Amino acid sequence: MTREPLAGIVVPIPTLFDQRGRVDDEANARHIDWLIAAGVHGIFALGTTGEFTSLSPEERRAFAALAVRAARGRVPVLIGCGSPWTDEAIAYARHAQEAGAGGVVAVLPYYWLPSERSIYEHYRLLAEGVALPVYIYNFPALTGRSIAPRTVAALAAAHPNIAGLKDTVDSAAHIQETIALVKPDRPEFSVLAGMDYHLLNTLLSGGDGGVPGTANFAPEPFVRLYADARAGRLEAAAERHRTLAPFARLFSVDAAPFVVVKEAMAAAGLIRHVTTRPPALPFTEDERRWMRAQLAAVGIAR
Repeated sequence: MTREPLAGIVVPIPTLFDQRGRVDDEANARHIDWLIAAGVHGIFALGTTGEFTSLSPEERRAFAALAVRAARGRVPVLIGCGSPWTDEAIAYARHAQEAGAGGVVAVLPYYWLPSERSIYEHYRLLAEGVALPVYIYNFPALTGRSIAPRTVAALAAAHPNIAGLKDTVDSAAHIQETIALVKPDRPEFSVLAGMDYHLLNTLLSGGDGGVPGTANFAPEPFVRLYADARAGRLEAAAERHRTLAPFARLFSVDAAPFVVVKEAMAAAGLIRHVTTRPPALPFTEDERRWMRAQLAAVGIAR
């Protein structure tokens, strides 16, 4: 376990399958090793990009253990324990703790929209049910409700092991308000941008890094942007930020975000095939050609 404040580029890895749709342990371990060699600061398994909703409970537990083993203590490994049922989320978190994870990340319970009181209770019970650092995961585009900065601040004030926030929201104001409310009393509380293109403004606002899905096929620009911003090389950081703009366009395809990441990884020559589980579908050939053209324009596709 790590008790150091989490900062930098934490990559939300996909769950790679073989051509028969089974979890491919070797391919996943190889990808984790490649990312760490590229200089990323952490790994986040079983999040949205990790396709956790398409995995059985047994697969989720096995993958959590695999991710920890593959990282070999070189960087923190965070494990997603998202569930619409609090008891199940706690069970996944306890398993992650037993496996040696550095923390757990919990998305807001989904399907029915929980009240503010229910949101607080979900994270309170999770924080009290596990000794690991707990990271709140705000993703209103998929859960249907945003977690208010005041709720994040209240949870952070009451529970020292609520260690940070992954804020996947297209709102600089939400990120800034959270930082303003939490950081004065909890300076070690990690605020991480969930949207790739909010990385720089999060850092400039006093946040700690980001969780960029596109770093799965292009980690270097994000690692360098983070280093430049931390070193005060703001002009260089701004220039690197501008070079990331083409990546946002990749998600304009009407496909699940984890499919976009896998297709880009295949276009970059990092994986041999794109396997999905229904109802998620791989790209059509036209979409694939478009993807390759977009990545070739920035020197990535092979």
